[in-house]
Amino acid sequence: PPPAYRYTKASSTFSAVVQLYARSCQLDTAATRFSRHDGSTPHCHFGCTSLETAHHIFVSCHRFQRLRQEYSCHVLQQTDKFLSEAETTHAKHHILHAAASLFVDDPSVWPQSLSHYYLGTMPAIHGLLCARCFPLLLRNIVGLWHEQCILLAGRIWG
Repeated sequence: PPPAYRYTKASSTFSAVVQLYARSCQLDTAATRFSRHDGSTPHCHFGCTSLETAHHIFVSCHRFQRLRQEYSCHVLQQTDKFLSEAETTHAKHHILHAAASLFVDDPSVWPQSLSHYYLGTMPAIHGLLCARCFPLLLRNIVGLWHEQCILLAGRIWG
């Protein structure tokens, strides 16, 4: 089972700081520096033609595509394992689709079509899986997703 307190380990603590700065628009991205008139370019310093925003860095920058895929595969495998162990087929396809879409923009999963995993938010799956029928399963899935999201955000920014 995942640790009870995800933010007490060093990488998780760093992830909490990344979330705090991202939520308050204080991450030191090129777009943030440009908006403060420091004379720099607002474009991604990894060679993308996009504006370097927190969303771009965490969700669409090509530099971190392999890392996002690695975490996505892990999340998908673990979520499928949890669902199989619980012996439920109830909404399995929809939950696995949500798991596969954690780190990408997907209008069928994320409100406003944009992934916000790096802010510590999750897609809503409570409507897909009965919390009264499967409370442990729901807790395990959401705990896994949250843990992997904050760890990925810390790895990308760190």
